[in-house]
Amino acid sequence: MLLLPATAGVADAAPPDGRGYELVSPFDTNGTDIYNLPFGGYGQAGTVIAADDGERVYYSSFAAFAGAPSTGVTGYTAYRASRFDDGWETNTLQPPMTGPPVVANGAGSPVGLTPDIRYAFVISNQALAPGIPADYAGRNIFRQEPDGSFTLLGTQIPRAVNQPNWVGTSDDGSHAVFESAELVPGAGANLYEWVDGTVRAVGVLPNGTFAVGAQAAGKDHVDNAVRHRQVSADGSHVYFTSNAGGKRELYVRIDGSRTVAVSASQRTPVDPAATAATARLFWGASEDGRVAWFTSREALTDDANTGAADAGSDLYRYDLDSGELTDVSVSAHVARGANVRGVLGTSADGSTAYFVTENRVGAEGADGAYNLYVHRDGETRFIGALAATDAVNWRQDAGTHATARVTPDGGQLLFVSVAQLTGYDNRHATTNVVQKQVFRFDATADPADALTCISCNPSGERPLGSSDIQAFQSAKTSNPTGSLPRNISDDGSRVFFNSADRLVPAAVNGRFNPYMWENGTLHLLSSGTAAADAYFGDASASGDDAFFTTSEPLLALGQSDKVALWDARIGGGFPLPTPPRQCSGDACQGPPAQQQRPQDPASTRYVGNGNVVEPPERVPSLKVTPLTAAQQRALARGGRAVVVVTVGGAGRVTIAGTARLPGTRSLTTVLGNARVATEGRMLRIPVRLSSAARRALAGGRSLTVRFAVSQERVGVRRQTLRLPGAARAAKRPVHSSTRSR
Repeated sequence: MLLLPATAGVADAAPPDGRGYELVSPFDTNGTDIYNLPFGGYGQAGTVIAADDGERVYYSSFAAFAGAPSTGVTGYTAYRASRFDDGWETNTLQPPMTGPPVVANGAGSPVGLTPDIRYAFVISNQALAPGIPADYAGRNIFRQEPDGSFTLLGTQIPRAVNQPNWVGTSDDGSHAVFESAELVPGAGANLYEWVDGTVRAVGVLPNGTFAVGAQAAGKDHVDNAVRHRQVSADGSHVYFTSNAGGKRELYVRIDGSRTVAVSASQRTPVDPAATAATARLFWGASEDGRVAWFTSREALTDDANTGAADAGSDLYRYDLDSGELTDVSVSAHVARGANVRGVLGTSADGSTAYFVTENRVGAEGADGAYNLYVHRDGETRFIGALAATDAVNWRQDAGTHATARVTPDGGQLLFVSVAQLTGYDNRHATTNVVQKQVFRFDATADPADALTCISCNPSGERPLGSSDIQAFQSAKTSNPTGSLPRNISDDGSRVFFNSADRLVPAAVNGRFNPYMWENGTLHLLSSGTAAADAYFGDASASGDDAFFTTSEPLLALGQSDKVALWDARIGGGFPLPTPPRQCSGDACQGPPAQQQRPQDPASTRYVGNGNVVEPPERVPSLKVTPLTAAQQRALARGGRAVVVVTVGGAGRVTIAGTARLPGTRSLTTVLGNARVATEGRMLRIPVRLSSAARRALAGGRSLTVRFAVSQERVGVRRQTLRLPGAARAAKRPVHSSTRSR
């Protein structure tokens, strides 16, 4: 067998060092392109979604591949590709037609996916589950199981009264949240959750009465787009809004048993200018659901200022554990306060939010501007002044059009701007029109080196085209996972974007090409010679897998020039068939051939709907990404961190950290958590320091934490954490950083 050559192909393409090209989409796509056009926006088509570990990927095309059953879907077909040791295997996620279609989209299409892309959720009018009559004309939500079968979420109701709207799912697919007509007596049209076969109402007020008409938090934004973690990773917390109490408030339902009014005023006395129409706008929650971010025109805390007539808007952070509500955008501006224009993103651990205001917060920034701030671990810090045309970074209706990304720990922000934030002249070399550039802000770096222009031409020459991380032009493009493409790796060291500028010598086609920035160096992901635009699709959490589409054949396999989906993977590459040996006469006949599984020369196979072959069970393994020095300082300051664990198989993963606290002689448990993995995958497990540990750190005492991550039948991985006391944690380290000018 021959290994796929990393640099030998029709385009003689060379991926970044250490990566190999893998063709993800099938060799035969029935003459159709894989759809990944950021500037298209045809419904759900164009979405490329990678699993956290890069072992599965969701994508779509405008036509069914050879052998795919007809689904009656207008415009596109959705697929899931799974990686095996010898190649990628694709199967359709479109549900089959079991009866006449009653809507244009026939059998329906995926509206939800678990982060590992193991389970898909579909809205369909077809009788997909056992016990539903073949002529049934309802429209319900089903979970598509790994074996291709379907499970009905809820109770079948005639289509005339049931128009469900998908909201989200827990990471393992055991919880599903959706809006529907009445499924629980007395709850009416409400928000519901399906938990392992049981349906219960989410819209329940703190006093136990149903909040009829409750909606998913964030519905004020864009339906079926970015869902801002309304559903926590384990499904225990679900955020919703309701007018049932006389004012549109934000609530969180916990474990289906109790409700907390997140946005209730903590001001004494209550803001006299507030009215029943003073709504709260949800911007995000932590991965564990214990922290929420929202804006409101009502002054909700004693130090809040939204103007005498509540003309402005402030950003609030609510901590469920402490019950504390904090205004992170306090401004002295008389008429409107800070007037928060929008939020670029919030971190998965709840520590950080990036937002833009009209007026100055604190000593830095300006009134009547577009001030970018970060609130992190109790401190609000000015980053820079953006332009009005940069609003797609923070606008509440941006949806899948949004151009900002935040790492899980909040340490890094990726965004797009036309402002000259680092001094680089971003006017087009010939037209003088300003071109968008991609910027990375590092909240853990020295302020002088925190902001880097990722896409500014390293030569210093003015750009020949714009750069972007925009996934779709249409803000209402449906996104089954409720998240945007991962343009920045979880640790912030890798950035992926598209650019029409020639940022490296190999990009000679004058088209959009996908790039990777890694620790200050730019790399071209595609060939740079394709006749059509090539686009980044998504990446795994580590950035080891970078998925993109191009019409240029990158390996000498004889495939067509249709747009295909590729993976530039660390250590990637698959075996190629051995070339036939030369022979003559009877010697060419050889021995009788044994029946073998067909092997596609492109290392891909196609499997039709309902015939899903799961990848073989992985060898038990446990890999823990060490917490960096910056993450340890952040843990010391804010008391929270997210531990990234990659497991090779199913089992319970337990985290425990012990330290010797002041006044004690024995070790005390100061942090811990646990998650159950149903299969091999990457887990992001939040941890929180105990109150005793936080008090010790706040008092200036440093702690040495013996940190252990274990999994049943695998073993233990250990790390020693050095958590500085308050005085030391406040000092910012100096980091080197490439800064383009």
